Amino acid sequence: MMQFDLHPNGERTANCVVYEECGPSIGISSVTNVLSFGIGALTPTPEIRIFCLGTALSMSLTFVFQLILFGPVLAVAAGYEAPYRTDYNDDGTWRKKLNTCLETVVRVHCDIVSNKIIAVLILFALLVYWYFAISGVINMKSRLDAAKILPLDSPLHRSYSLLQDYVWDEHFTPKFYVDAPFDITDVTITNQFWDMLKELESIHNCRGPAYSYVWFRDFVQQINNTEEIYPYGVKTVLCTPLTTLADAFA
Repeated sequence: MMQFDLHPNGERTANCVVYEECGPSIGISSVTNVLSFGIGALTPTPEIRIFCLGTALSMSLTFVFQLILFGPVLAVAAGYEAPYRTDYNDDGTWRKKLNTCLETVVRVHCDIVSNKIIAVLILFALLVYWYFAISGVINMKSRLDAAKILPLDSPLHRSYSLLQDYVWDEHFTPKFYVDAPFDITDVTITNQFWDMLKELESIHNCRGPAYSYVWFRDFVQQINNTEEIYPYGVKTVLCTPLTTLADAFA
């Protein structure tokens, strides 16, 4: 059986240092990703909701696996690493120059960040960023269309642009389905139907009855031999002879 002698001042200390250095970054990045995709899981689009939910779950599992797998692998790998050499002199080498340069950069950065004026400017910039971020989230419209799915070089973008710029803007045809059948012999109910139809066809930018297809209106006009657009007060049609009904459906 393989055994590892992890002394308090040896590899165990090194593992603790690695966790101390990497732990905050791993935790912050994992929480940020999970929250970001968790917000996306609240969108009404089913495809986006499933994708964001699965990604948030995978990010959560990745964080757990980093704790229960990354640590043991690090402990095992540390036993095979060569000891850090401290007996050589690196004066004048490129490594010492690089360390000196990095220390200078860090010191200047700390001096700038610790300045009160710079801190106020950073706080102001953060508030502006939060304002635009919150405004964007509130006014954001979740929409999944062909322009976002198709590749950039797809020839279908041309047809989609025509559909969006001309068909939907100039002649978009909504469809209304009455799924609850009503008594067509009741004049009161049929008058309510004509009121609803008249209100729909009177909406701004609607092309009117000439561009509407309502089978019940054609049926009533044929049965009663009338050309009224909204035939209010039509009597029962069930008393009409069957031959006339057959001609109406012909």
